[in-house]
Order: sequence, then C-alpha cells, then structure tokens
Amino acid sequence: MARPFSRSRPRRRAGWTLLELVVVVCLVATFAAVLLDRVLRYQELAEKVAMEATLGSLRSALTLQASARILRGRMEAVAELADENPMDWLADRPSGYVGVRRPGFGSPVTGGSWYFDPGAKELAYRPQRTRYLTPGPDGSDELRFKVVVRIGASPGNAPAAEISELGVRALPGAQWTPEFH
Repeated sequence: MARPFSRSRPRRRAGWTLLELVVVVCLVATFAAVLLDRVLRYQELAEKVAMEATLGSLRSALTLQASARILRGRMEAVAELADENPMDWLADRPSGYVGVRRPGFGSPVTGGSWYFDPGAKELAYRPQRTRYLTPGPDGSDELRFKVVVRIGASPGNAPAAEISELGVRALPGAQWTPEFH
C-alpha cells in the first residue's frame, strides 16, 4: 500500500563527489611529502651515525696501536701513528673505503666513500646525502680527519715521555649542521 503523502528522498549516489576526491588527493599528497621529507632526513642521519661509528672504531684502534707500541718499549714509534693510514688498523674496513687516493688524480670519489690522502696524511669521507651538510670554505662536501699524536716530557725529572694527546680530530671544513641530530 502506497502512502499518499510521503515524500520520497532522492537517493544519494554511491561514490565521491569531485570536491571530496580533490580533498582526499591533497591530503594524501601532503602526507606523502611529509613522509618523504622524514625518510630522507633519517637516511642522512643514519649515514652520519655510521660515519661516527667508523670514527669511534678508528679511535679505539689508535689507542690499541699506541698501547701495543708502548708495551714493546717503542714509545718513539707512537708518534709515527700520525703518518699512517688509520684504516690499516681496522680488522674490517668500512664497505665504502676506496683506498689511498690523491685528490685530483684518478676517478672522483663517489658519495658514501672513505679514502686516505697520503700527501696530507688525512682521512676523508664524502657523504652520499648532503642536505644537512654545510660545505667547507672551498665548497667541498668532504669531511676530513687527521690522527693527532703529541708526546711531551713527563713531569718532574723523569726521562720518559708521555702522550699528551692521542686522537682522531675533525678538520675545519664541511660539517653537518649543528641542529641535525
């Protein structure tokens, strides 16, 4: 039985209107852009952490090398560590280590690579991602490090020398921005 005074409501069609579709596409695009920005930041942060872990391994290896020379009674040989390639002290070199290179000779070093410059006696790291890296004054994006060994006289009248500084120091130049951590 039909109702004589009932109003029939127009049926809503299934699906989205054009406005709803545009709003959803804009939201998805915004979320994707934010996600991509975060992923790129964390990739660069992971690269920085891996570089710092390698430096930590080099510092430990330097201490072991110095200790071994001191135990053998070769204190004068500790100073020679500043001239050596620190990658030679590691049991396992980092995967990005390309060996001994002189800047300007051979093929350019790719991002994510370590190399030792025998002329300057410096270890260099060229980052793969440089979004949060401030280039050095020369425009280079390489981070450079040097082994530092200082041996001074012992206090008092003792004839033996003592190590006043032993480490792997970052050199002035390119560096990651301070707020990037």
